[in-house]
Amino acid sequence: YTWAVTDGALPDGLALDADTGAISGTPTASGTSDFTVEVTDADSATASKALAITVTGEPPVLDPIDDQIGYPNQLVQVAVGVTPGTTPIADLDFAGSADNADLVAGITFENDGTAVVAVISLVADATGTSGITITASDAGTSDAVSFNLAVAAPEAPELALATNPDGTLDLTVTGSPGAEFLVEGSDNFVDWVVIETLIIGEDGTATYTVDPPAGGRQFVRLVSPGAQ
Repeated sequence: YTWAVTDGALPDGLALDADTGAISGTPTASGTSDFTVEVTDADSATASKALAITVTGEPPVLDPIDDQIGYPNQLVQVAVGVTPGTTPIADLDFAGSADNADLVAGITFENDGTAVVAVISLVADATGTSGITITASDAGTSDAVSFNLAVAAPEAPELALATNPDGTLDLTVTGSPGAEFLVEGSDNFVDWVVIETLIIGEDGTATYTVDPPAGGRQFVRLVSPGAQ
C-alpha cells in the first residue's frame, strides 16, 4: 500500500509515512487541521477518508494587572505581561472588552513579538469605573486577566515658568499623574500648532523647554486633548 495526503495538510511538525500510513512527529502549534488521506494498493485501487487532528498545546499565561487610572478623551497604555505556551507571543490573538461602553471607546493592542501593550481609548467628558478584560488566545487555548479602570477628571494643571541662562524657558506643569496635555505655539495668537505632548509623571510634574524665536514673538499655551 501507498499512503498520501491528497487534500488539506497535517498539523505543522507531523508527517505521514507513505509506506505504513502512520502519522508521527511533534506538533509545533495549537489548532485543528483538516485533511484527506488516500491509500493505493498494488492494483492502483484507491480509498480515501477525510480526517481532522486537533492539537491542544500549552496555553499562554497572562500576568495580573493592577487597577488603572485614566482621564477622559485620553489613551491609557497598559503593559500586558504574557508567558507564551506552545504558540509564540507574535502569533497570539489579543482581545479586550469593557463592561462600561460609556467610558471606553475601544481597545487595541501593540504586539512586537516580545512585548504587548493594550491601548485603551477613553470617551470624552465621561467619568466612572469600568471593568476591563484582556484575553490572549491561539487556535486551541486561551487565558484572560481582568482589572478595573477608574476614569476621573484630571486636576486643573498649575503652571510655573523659569528662565534659563541661555534664554530658554522651562514650562513646568503640575497635575494628576498620567494626565496628558498639549503644548501649542503661535506667532499671532490665532493660529496654533501642537509643538509637544506632555504627560504628567508619577511625581505629578512634567516640564517642556520653550525656545522663543527672535524677538520673542512666540506665544505658548497648554490645552487638554480635544479642547483645541
